[in-house]
Amino acid sequence: MRQRQHNLLQAPAFLLGKIEVLKDVDCLFHALAYPDGLLGRDLRYQVAAFMRQQASTQGAFQATWLHDADELLSGQQGGYTAIIAFSLMKRLKIEVHADGPSGAITIIDATHPDLKVDPNLPVRRVFYNGKNRHYEAFVELGRGVVFPTSEPMPCTRCSCACHAPPGFYGDKGAEP
Repeated sequence: MRQRQHNLLQAPAFLLGKIEVLKDVDCLFHALAYPDGLLGRDLRYQVAAFMRQQASTQGAFQATWLHDADELLSGQQGGYTAIIAFSLMKRLKIEVHADGPSGAITIIDATHPDLKVDPNLPVRRVFYNGKNRHYEAFVELGRGVVFPTSEPMPCTRCSCACHAPPGFYGDKGAEP
């Protein structure tokens, strides 16, 4: 029996899936904590304490880290600074996948700048729905093969927060 030859290009890919988490002010922390089986509320306080402890090592962002730690402790929703702090605290690369205005997914590298030089860091992913201001866990379900579509998809990957969709991180400016 002869095997058929396929002329399609195949690309190995991660198969990712969204894991719905509670829709409350701790949703970012639920999403970040999901792979470890921790409670989001507990992680919120760990991140806030870490931010206070490490603020003096953050150069020009010391005041931002202290301010945002206080906001987390007062019950405000976490955002970019908390993600950066979590990255440093857990020594992880963080990818934030977000719905773009055109419907394409934008991937933002939210890894702490001190860790970006290490290509061997494990990756933690979260999904951000800007319409609802809600984070979800975004986990690797396995690996597979993706066959290209007839129309090329535009690349939306960027490696810095400056390309985040408008309002993605609220009114605070992006930080490294």
